[in-house]
Amino acid sequence: MPPKKPTAATQPSSKPDMDNLLSYTIRTQTLLTQLLTSVTNPPTSIPTLPPDQRVLNPLTILRDSGKLLHAHTTKLSLMIMNKPFGAKSMTAELKACVEKCIMGMMGAVDILSCSWHPISPNSDNPGSADVSDQSIWGDMMIREARTRVARVIREMLVMVQELRTLTETEAGILDSPSSDAVSQRDNLSSTGVVWEACDSLVALEKLSLPGLAVMKATQYHQTLKDALAELKEWAEEVDGDEADFSDEGFSDEDDELDAIFGASKRLPKNDTALREQVERTNKKLSSIAVLYQALIKRRLKPFIFTFPPSAATEHTLLRRTKRLNQIIDELKSIPDEVDELAGALYELDGGSAEARLKNCIDMASEAAALAKLNWDGQEDEFTVWSGKWKGSVES
Repeated sequence: MPPKKPTAATQPSSKPDMDNLLSYTIRTQTLLTQLLTSVTNPPTSIPTLPPDQRVLNPLTILRDSGKLLHAHTTKLSLMIMNKPFGAKSMTAELKACVEKCIMGMMGAVDILSCSWHPISPNSDNPGSADVSDQSIWGDMMIREARTRVARVIREMLVMVQELRTLTETEAGILDSPSSDAVSQRDNLSSTGVVWEACDSLVALEKLSLPGLAVMKATQYHQTLKDALAELKEWAEEVDGDEADFSDEGFSDEDDELDAIFGASKRLPKNDTALREQVERTNKKLSSIAVLYQALIKRRLKPFIFTFPPSAATEHTLLRRTKRLNQIIDELKSIPDEVDELAGALYELDGGSAEARLKNCIDMASEAAALAKLNWDGQEDEFTVWSGKWKGSVES
C-alpha cells in the first residue's frame, strides 16, 4: 500500500512560505497594537447605530468570535507542536484569528458603543430626549466588553510574538535554543491564557446586562465589607495593643519603617470623641452595606433586558438601562470613598473622615432614590423600606 501523500500542514515549509508567515506575524503585531489602542480609548463622539443593525446582538457576536478564536488558536498550537513546521497552514490560521475573530470582536464593540435612538427636533416622543445619545446597553456593559476584548488582544500579542520568535528560529534568523528543555510547547505557553480570555467573552454573553449588574454590585459590596472589617479590626486591636504592650523595646528605626510603609496610627484611648466617631461610622457603613444587599435582591436581579426591543418598548428600555447604570455608578463610587474615609481615620483626621462619611451617605442615598420605584415605575416593598433606611442612615 503506497504511503499517504503529505498534507499541506505536514509538508516542510518552503522559504517563500516562511517569509510570508514572518511578514504576516510582523504586520499582525502592528495591527493588534493599533486595535488595542482603539479599544482602550473610546471615541469622544458617539456614532448612531443604523436601524438595520439594531437586530444585531453584540454579545452574541463576542461569544461566537471568542469561541472561534479558541478553536483557531487550538489548531495553531497543534501545528506548532507537530513537525514539520507548516508555515503556510500557520499563516492561514493566524489570518483567521485576526480577520474573522479579532475584527469581529472590534465590530461588536463598535455596535455596543453606538447610540440607539437619535432624536429629531420634531420628535413627539415624550421623555426620549434624555436617552437620545445613549447606547441601549449602557456604559457599564460597554466598559466591560472593552476590557475583555482588550485582554484578548493583549494575550494574542504575546502569542503572536512567540510565533514570530519561533518562525525566526526555524528560518535561521535567530539561533536555536541551546537547552533541550525549551520545547515547541513552551513557545506557545500563552495559548491557554488566550483561551481564558476567549471564555470571558462567552461568559459575558451568558451574564447579559442584568447578570453583569448583579456581579458588579456584588463585587462592590464585598469590597465595602472588607474595608469595614478592616476598620473594625483596627479599632478593636488598638485597644489590646495599648493595654498589653508598652513602647519599650521599639527603636526609632521602627518608627521610620512605620512611616515608610504607611502604618496606621494608634487610636488614642482617651479620645472619647474620636472613638465615638469611629463607632458611629461603623454603624453608618454597616447600614450602607445592607442597602447593597437590598438593591441586589429587589432591583438588580428582577431587571429584565429583552433584546432586541420592539419599537414600542425601546425608549422604555433605554430609560431603564440608564437608571440601572446610574445605580451601579453610585455603588461603584462608595467603596473608593470608604477607603479614603478609613485612611483619614487611620491618620486620626476626624474632620476629613466626617466629610468622607457624608459623601458615602449621599451616594448611597442617591442610589436608594434612583431605585425607589420598581422598573415599571410603581411603588413596592422596597419603596417603603428605602424610605425608612434613608431616615435612619441620615439621622
